[in-house]
Amino acid sequence: MTYPSLAPGWTAQQATAAGVPSVPQQVTSAAFDGGAVVYWNHPGDHLTASYTATALIAGVAQPQTAVVNGSQRQAVITGLTNSTAYTFTVHAANSFGSSPESPQSGANTPLANLIFGDDFGGSVLSPCWRTVARDGDQSAPETQFWLPSQVTLDGSSHVLLTAAASSYTAPTYNDANPPLYAGGAVVTRANISGMIQWAWPGALATGSGSAQAVSQFGAPGFNFTYGKIQVSAQVPNVSGGWAAVWMLGAQCEQTTLYNPDNVGTCNWPSTGSEEIDIAEYTGAGSPTTYTWTGNFNGGAVAGPTSTPVTNPSTTFNTYEADWSSGTISWFTNGVAVSGTQPYSNAAVPSAPMFLILANAMRGAVTLTQPVLSVDWVRVFHN
Repeated sequence: MTYPSLAPGWTAQQATAAGVPSVPQQVTSAAFDGGAVVYWNHPGDHLTASYTATALIAGVAQPQTAVVNGSQRQAVITGLTNSTAYTFTVHAANSFGSSPESPQSGANTPLANLIFGDDFGGSVLSPCWRTVARDGDQSAPETQFWLPSQVTLDGSSHVLLTAAASSYTAPTYNDANPPLYAGGAVVTRANISGMIQWAWPGALATGSGSAQAVSQFGAPGFNFTYGKIQVSAQVPNVSGGWAAVWMLGAQCEQTTLYNPDNVGTCNWPSTGSEEIDIAEYTGAGSPTTYTWTGNFNGGAVAGPTSTPVTNPSTTFNTYEADWSSGTISWFTNGVAVSGTQPYSNAAVPSAPMFLILANAMRGAVTLTQPVLSVDWVRVFHN
């Protein structure tokens, strides 16, 4: 074997033992206007010096690549063609050679004005998302315990958040902030379910193009201010269910998610901790895109009236909220939700918010395993 170079003091035998790096695994991505951020897992073995991420169309490598140093686990690729589906591979390299290319990621599609897009391809979630592991919000009250095991990818570009009637007991805490938590040393819930949210910390830029790409994806986790949020989902319509696609103020985007109630700077629904609901099962027979909760004279403010959705549990519908300064409009499959649109009020949130997908329960499960299935998430700047 011929070695291009040896580290100072190394012998050929030591170099042989070190060898080239292993293959990176679990490659995922998030799309934006004209590009994507590629993520991967790798032990960084054998003194990995660099990683190269490559874009592919229909399995064919493209000229667009990105090279980062061996301490990184993400790379920004720009110059991609909007409305074109891309997959990605990554290989590692050091002075002794390069690893084979990784398995391809799932597909993701850059779009004009997009600041975040995830088509949930592949076998693992990207680090843009955090799976929640904690008790439900007892101020609601919810009857489930959130478990990462209840969040899966089906291999057909859907993320599944599954609820089940399964008793679960876990340690808990006493909450010093209202609403007070009752439970003592342990808590038992009648159901288990899944929730994911944009991971802390970080922020999305509201501009477009490659100039914002490096900064907006500089850390896993996002929040943003003003834009168009679209989610394609099957929302389970079951008695006792409370599945929802929604946003909370960034003050509630904590480093620890163990405590489900108001902690630290989070003080729902005060400024910076408000809520925008995009699609929610209300128990009235169908998901809606109507409820907005904010801080207005110390109380909640509701948006337009509910619009029924046909077969919400079995049909992928696109739920949308257009959020700008002082106004919000809601749409289902591109059609404005019934009521006054846009909804205008000085209490419309004006601080950064983050996205949550949750399949909560507030009663007995009447379906064996109700599933919130999400096909894709797209966020555009105004």
